[in-house]
Amino acid sequence: MIVVSDTSPINYLVLIELQDLLPELFQRVLIPDAVHRELQSTGAPDPIRRFLAEAPNWLEVRPSPEIDPALPHLDSGEREVIALALSTKADSVLLDERKGRQAARERRLRVSGTLGVIRRAADQGLITLTDALGVWRRRTFARHRSCSTVFEAARHEAAHDERDTRELWPHTKSIWVTSCMDPSHRAVRGCGGTARSGRSSRG
Repeated sequence: MIVVSDTSPINYLVLIELQDLLPELFQRVLIPDAVHRELQSTGAPDPIRRFLAEAPNWLEVRPSPEIDPALPHLDSGEREVIALALSTKADSVLLDERKGRQAARERRLRVSGTLGVIRRAADQGLITLTDALGVWRRRTFARHRSCSTVFEAARHEAAHDERDTRELWPHTKSIWVTSCMDPSHRAVRGCGGTARSGRSSRG
């Protein structure tokens, strides 16, 4: 099985030390040049830098084929992921951003994301879902934009995929909402979900 990944799934899986799930689940993991550049950006966290310094053999960096001119609303990584997936006839793409996921589905690509990888690994007995999401919750990076991005991706997977996260959505939602709280129990800006007080928090 061939999968083409955007930046965020690799970024988040590395940060919660679950990047080795990818070669366990997929025969080939491809990333386009734009994603490789984003992972190497000056603002990348230290674990990402260390990961790329000794990049594993299973991670294949591929030049981007011709980009669909109908995708100017996506960032360069998302555009190249979709183009590479189409040119290689990949089985799936890993995208967390809503617009990228929608564009991929419109081109009949099977879409998953960070949570989809965790769910698939849990299905195969490689990890325990509760433990994996618990690690996410304890990491401080869960209290910024990653929270709302992957929370939204999880919601869309539950709504669109044949099975994927539909059964796990209520449990996942509760963990994501808790992850979006700072120590004073206030909703962190940019996170989706409902605060413990019961009020909606949109940031």
